[in-house]
Amino acid sequence: MARGASARLVSLGLLGLVLGTGFLMGIAWDRGDAAEASPPPAEAEEGQTERREMVIDHVGLADGQRADVDRIIEHYRVQMKALDAEFRETYRPRRGAVVRAARDSIRAILSPSQVMLYDSLLEARYGSDRNQSAPNQDSAAAGDTGA
Repeated sequence: MARGASARLVSLGLLGLVLGTGFLMGIAWDRGDAAEASPPPAEAEEGQTERREMVIDHVGLADGQRADVDRIIEHYRVQMKALDAEFRETYRPRRGAVVRAARDSIRAILSPSQVMLYDSLLEARYGSDRNQSAPNQDSAAAGDTGA
């Protein structure tokens, strides 16, 4: 009897660990979504987009230096956009495979009723495309498995 109870405790501990890890990963994912899903900058009076405040704004730049810094930032912003596009094309499919594998592994340790509940919770959170490569795929860059 002690052996059966011990095995149950170990199983429950592992289940708690997996679910806790999924919960923490979900929190990290949500924080990433919040940072990435920030609203676009407001339009300035001259029709230019305002940029967020940066560290360089606090060093007392002269007007010429400000113009140079703005050109430098725009140059690298274009490169970052290209890198983001490359990430979406290259790594999202692989990330999606990891998401699906993690969810399938979780399903494997659940009872049939837990699987039904788990799947319905995933659908409620991510919609009917929950088995796609990533939750909120258009707005997320990195994060958890959605577990």
